Amino acid sequence: MNSTIFSNTLETLVPIICEHTGFRPEEVLPSMRLHEDLCIDSLALHAILMDAEEAWGVMPGIEQMGRAGTLAELAGEIAGMRCSP
Repeated sequence: MNSTIFSNTLETLVPIICEHTGFRPEEVLPSMRLHEDLCIDSLALHAILMDAEEAWGVMPGIEQMGRAGTLAELAGEIAGMRCSP
């Protein structure tokens, strides 16, 4: 995976996460767990994924989401989808 695409994805994903969780950007770390640390429930996750689709034209499916336990892992899954033809 291209590290620039990963960094860009993470940088764009943080404000999306903040919009749906109430966290401030400086409070959000890539290592934070989506459910336990960021308190993302199924409704917030759906909204986040819809915003991801709007931002990048890709939406992680169940398989990708099953592999994404942290913000960095979610960004990695989205970045990987962005790199795929």
